[in-house]
Amino acid sequence: MQRTGATKASETLGGNQTAINFSETQTEPIFNQHSNELMPRVVSRIIEAAQFYAATKDKARIYYMNSNEENVWLEIEGTKQLPRHYHIYPSNKPRTKQMMQELKQLLMEDNTM
Repeated sequence: MQRTGATKASETLGGNQTAINFSETQTEPIFNQHSNELMPRVVSRIIEAAQFYAATKDKARIYYMNSNEENVWLEIEGTKQLPRHYHIYPSNKPRTKQMMQELKQLLMEDNTM
């Protein structure tokens, strides 16, 4: 019941907290597997499908939203400038996000950004 946020009137505070902690312990590996293993593969396959579609056309137009929640429009001519040629791969790992924040901080300190 704790997963849905519902508690029983007969539960004690300590018992309720223990059950919630146990629930988090049980679901953490599943969440980790989903977010760090499955989703990057799904995003990679979506990108590969888009690249295949773009390879069959002379020009490809790409619309996406960047990290500042701005809509970006990009037009690529031919297949020479696809992300795989630049070794660009999607990542959603916490360590990658932390490294990006550290790089941004370093660039801001050096006034290069």
